[in-house]
Amino acid sequence: MQVAARLEWVRRYFGLTQKEFAQSIEVLPTTYSNWRRCSQNLSLDGAKRIRQRYGISLDFLFFGEAHNLPAQIRAAWDARADA
Repeated sequence: MQVAARLEWVRRYFGLTQKEFAQSIEVLPTTYSNWRRCSQNLSLDGAKRIRQRYGISLDFLFFGEAHNLPAQIRAAWDARADA
């Protein structure tokens, strides 16, 4: 699974629109859209903002390693339909 798909999963897990998610991590909605569409790579700064706001590890965002996720989020990740 790609970074963009994990970003979308995180956004949906928290029940946010794309605009709300972008605002919550203080990036422009177009920036988030570019990450989601893979027309721009997720920046380290963006990933750090997601980590600070939601507790999502950089290992998860960039590499899909779920072991550092908070327990409740990790359980939801493990239970997803496309696992």
